[in-house]
Amino acid sequence: MNDLRTLNQPVVLFGVFAVIFCGYIIAANPLFFFPDSPWHLAAGDLIRASGGLPAYDAWSYTAGETRWFHQSWGFDVIISIIRQYLGLPGLYILTYGLGALVLVLVWKNILLRDVTARGLIAAWLLAAIALFPRVGLKPDMISYLLVVVFYIFLHRSRENIKYAYALPLLMVIWVNVHGGFLAGLILITIYFIEAILKKENQRIRHFMMIGLGCGLAILVNPLGIHILPAILANVNSQIIAQLGEWKPLSASQFPFVFMAMFVMVLVTNIRNHKIPLADKVVAYIWLVMGIDSTRFSMYFGILAAPYIAQCMKDLEPDNIRIHVPTQQAIKWLSGGVILLGLSALLIISRVQQSTYIHFPGDIDEPIVQSIVKEFPDIRFFNDYNIGGKLIYYSGGKLKVFVDGRAGTVYPPDVLSDYVNVFFMQPDMMDVIRKYNIEGFLLPPDTFLASFFRTFR
Repeated sequence: MNDLRTLNQPVVLFGVFAVIFCGYIIAANPLFFFPDSPWHLAAGDLIRASGGLPAYDAWSYTAGETRWFHQSWGFDVIISIIRQYLGLPGLYILTYGLGALVLVLVWKNILLRDVTARGLIAAWLLAAIALFPRVGLKPDMISYLLVVVFYIFLHRSRENIKYAYALPLLMVIWVNVHGGFLAGLILITIYFIEAILKKENQRIRHFMMIGLGCGLAILVNPLGIHILPAILANVNSQIIAQLGEWKPLSASQFPFVFMAMFVMVLVTNIRNHKIPLADKVVAYIWLVMGIDSTRFSMYFGILAAPYIAQCMKDLEPDNIRIHVPTQQAIKWLSGGVILLGLSALLIISRVQQSTYIHFPGDIDEPIVQSIVKEFPDIRFFNDYNIGGKLIYYSGGKLKVFVDGRAGTVYPPDVLSDYVNVFFMQPDMMDVIRKYNIEGFLLPPDTFLASFFRTFR
């Protein structure tokens, strides 16, 4: 472990950041690749303009007087401010910079354990390629960052419990940017159970205090205690079950995540007493959760990395050693990587001026503005995945049927009606008459759009 201390120096960490940042930018998805990104920006603008959180929705004709439980308001305000001063290109670069920062923290987290250079690099690369599909302009990115920070602080609390007492302060930030703060509570619970099993009475008392502090920190948000039922209502809404990210992990759609899970199964050594119990439990809990839901599989990639790296150490022959570069060589290497990253950014900024926001052919601002101009009073039934873009590009003028906010703003019956129309259930016409729907805004590759094309 001491031989790897060079790899934990700032210059190396900066080199690690440059490598993954360059790789992510080259293979990056557009800024509005995820359907929720546009409405998050629009919400941030709305909050800043009004000076407070909106209690009810003004962007749809279906939400009515249902309370808008805005969980991610902090994230929305931050990206709105960044967009104001740096524009969408700056927001695009910072988004993938945040993804690279998450991987730097994963690197540091692995180095806190007794691992080899091979194990470090292999586990880190698996985490990097597993995380990539979910890197984008979304509040989940803050959860990825903070869950790794929580993990690092909890591990370091074995030597100094003061690290763990910083978690309630971080929880105050987390609860105001994304509902993923529940992952932090899971980590604390795992370390608390480990302390109980080891009969470490002093640590048990500390974790009871820390858990209480985090529980109180959850209440420090505009929604108060209502944030918990709001999260549950959103997760349990009917429309969530139809979204790919909430369905069980598909090896064909996310092969690299599946590969990381497969590697863990191959190298796992649950009986290795040198590996902390908490690391084992963390890896296996998120393995099960990741298989059950694609959304949680990305947490698996970044949280299971320390366990995978430790397991790999047992597979290496004792006579194999990897040369760790000298500090001077690492400086030269890092400098070269940084120049490569800056060069790649310059090239991409010139050749992708029209594609860094969305893919060619996607609905864009000119299309939405033309719809607003030509059909100002029409009630459209829109695809869930384009609702956010309709809101953002129209400035809220084009009222939507539904968008990515799902159960945090729309009543259950509205989401149920959406599913009935979108999947052409028997009562489809009843729903159309109920809302006086006069038109449809659908991506051309949807089944419902194909159905309408047959009647042209």
